[in-house]
Amino acid sequence: MALSTRLTNQKFHAALLQQLSDLLNNGLSLEDGLRFLQQVYPQRTAFFKALQHDLNSGLSFDSCLRRQQFPPIICAQLHFSKTHWQFKQTLHDCATAMNYQIKQVVLLRRLLYYPFVLLTVLALVIGLLQTFIVPQIELLFAHNEASPPFLLLLLKKAHYGLIGTAIISIGLFIPIKHWLAHQSAYQQALFWSEFRLSAHIAKLYYTQLFAREFSLLLKSGLSLQQILQLSQSNHTGLFKDVAVQLNNELQSGLSFSEALQKHPFFFTAVRYHRPAR
Repeated sequence: MALSTRLTNQKFHAALLQQLSDLLNNGLSLEDGLRFLQQVYPQRTAFFKALQHDLNSGLSFDSCLRRQQFPPIICAQLHFSKTHWQFKQTLHDCATAMNYQIKQVVLLRRLLYYPFVLLTVLALVIGLLQTFIVPQIELLFAHNEASPPFLLLLLKKAHYGLIGTAIISIGLFIPIKHWLAHQSAYQQALFWSEFRLSAHIAKLYYTQLFAREFSLLLKSGLSLQQILQLSQSNHTGLFKDVAVQLNNELQSGLSFSEALQKHPFFFTAVRYHRPAR
């Protein structure tokens, strides 16, 4: 139930950002756009009232969204948009990224459901065999005064194997989930970039995300050092963690390209080229 509610909220967040981007592109102000969307989503009245209250209190839009449990990485991109002046495009890009993430979550859930369904079907088959077939075979061997084959003995104990598999799976899943929940955004990015099933997608996502934000900030006239300082002052998790480490690595004498290669969730093909003077 909690997973379903979270997914519903994520879909709403993505739709909100996309529709808000469309409204701004059509000439509406942020306040007017939010008022219009409140009419579109009457069941989310409490959300829009809280958002409007925070905006009226002087908080920035990204800070308001952070208070409404938007993903930190999305809030970070919106925070940077105040510097590179690409707010409407950033809204669209954030919505696209969230929709892509939702699709990946749905796909991952289906992949996780598959072994569960498979184990359930296997358990039913084994239960039917143990209930109806195994006793008949045992009677046959007993009637002939012969020893039952090893395969039959294995089938009689198969349910213990299924129970053990279920216990081990749950025993691994719960600690990993608990461990991830208590890790920093940087550690979570490392985990997903090293997990074989998600490594390629995670590296592609993080590389594209940082490349886009850094390129827009560089295009706006900021130096690399200013970008890192801005990222460190933005308390949104991953951007800050990466900026702190990159800054330390640059101060130790590494080039930007060498510093990036120390972070496994970036593709190694990423290079930093100094602009020609």
